[in-house]
Amino acid sequence: MSIVKDVFKHEVQPAMGCTEPIAVAFACSVAMTAVKKKFHPQPVECLGIELRLDPAVIKNGMGVCVPNTNGERGNAIAAALGALCGNPEHNLCLLDAVDGDALVAAKKLTSSGGIIITCVEHWHDLQIEVEVITSHGIGRATIKGNHTNVVDVSVGNGWVVSDPAEDSSGVISEALPYKEFLAAMNISQIMDLVHTMDSSDLDHVRLGINMNLAIANAGKGINGVGANLIQLLDQVQVVKDWQNKANVLAACTAKAKMLVACATDARMAGVNLSVMSSGGSGNQGIVASLVPHVFGRYHKIGDEKILQSIAFSHLLNSYVKCFVGELSPICGCAVAAGLGASAAIVFQQSEDAEIVGMAINNVIGEISGMVCDGAKGSCSLKVVNSTECAIRSACLASKGFCVDANHGIIGGSAEESIQNLAKLSNDGMRSVDSTIISMMVGSYA
Repeated sequence: MSIVKDVFKHEVQPAMGCTEPIAVAFACSVAMTAVKKKFHPQPVECLGIELRLDPAVIKNGMGVCVPNTNGERGNAIAAALGALCGNPEHNLCLLDAVDGDALVAAKKLTSSGGIIITCVEHWHDLQIEVEVITSHGIGRATIKGNHTNVVDVSVGNGWVVSDPAEDSSGVISEALPYKEFLAAMNISQIMDLVHTMDSSDLDHVRLGINMNLAIANAGKGINGVGANLIQLLDQVQVVKDWQNKANVLAACTAKAKMLVACATDARMAGVNLSVMSSGGSGNQGIVASLVPHVFGRYHKIGDEKILQSIAFSHLLNSYVKCFVGELSPICGCAVAAGLGASAAIVFQQSEDAEIVGMAINNVIGEISGMVCDGAKGSCSLKVVNSTECAIRSACLASKGFCVDANHGIIGGSAEESIQNLAKLSNDGMRSVDSTIISMMVGSYA
């Protein structure tokens, strides 16, 4: 088993749009495709869709724009488009080719009450169950634990596929044993994994950087956090004066904040561009990759070292998610991805696991309480916060400063701190999602 390749395959993959509504669209496309295959070549019409979703998927899909919909929001429109025109072979980019006819049909389906959404309160990790009601019966699909991890598909009363080995289409995913292996590792062992990467792994990281830079560039044209931050920073000449050695840290921090904000603005606005996600999240992928990329460039770190550091960032983000869960009440783009980015910055300068652990503790000590109140435009503010925290935490760790053990939730090691973070999220904040959803319902009604 290559844990790096498994993580890259399942958790560091291209995604267009917020990954929760897109995962709903993916599940619906899988269910609809199963019906079409069973009754081919007869035409199959979608008559309605029933969704059973965990609270976090409800929360993250409620207020975010879906790509190629001219600003339509929510899980319902994503589900309709997934069933009507989504191609599951495109994974999290399956809404890349929505046309006008499909959008009109999807709006008609949603406006007529054809989409029924149920929040299953006792589901506490990513879970999506869909029933696509068609002219030829009901197609069903279930996703668990990962945005594209389909665990079963059925049509009518009989299972079409119950074993991944039987699925010739590649839709049904295999189990995810890499998570168990990753969770059993310590920080030092995870850092050693980056030295096992081959050229294709490095190319995958490089592709992600280019994708995320492209959407950041597109986000500069949106009147969001990023564009306004650029204007503020231009006024004080911070970025333009980076050649002054004393200003390098301030300049690279400012540049990183601008890029992550612009990229997040573009994603949340439904811009028709993909990002390289991390841990199943596009915003986490933006932070995990662009923050160490910018820091490395400003500090003249070698290309391969930067790529390795970003791979380390992705691996750590996935490591945190092994404990915290795929979706959680805490802001993953701030804490999990910020933690990974901070460790990556340390890695660029020293592969000292102790200093890496200090940076991780600093991040957890500062922003562990940041909650996720759903995917929406203001997520850019949180990624900006995460970016500054990641860089500051790494620099403080490099100077020997670390939040001491037993300060709040900080444990005796970075690994213990991450497990405490998981306890805070999974046990201490169990009712947060439901509380937030109750507030959001009125806002998005």
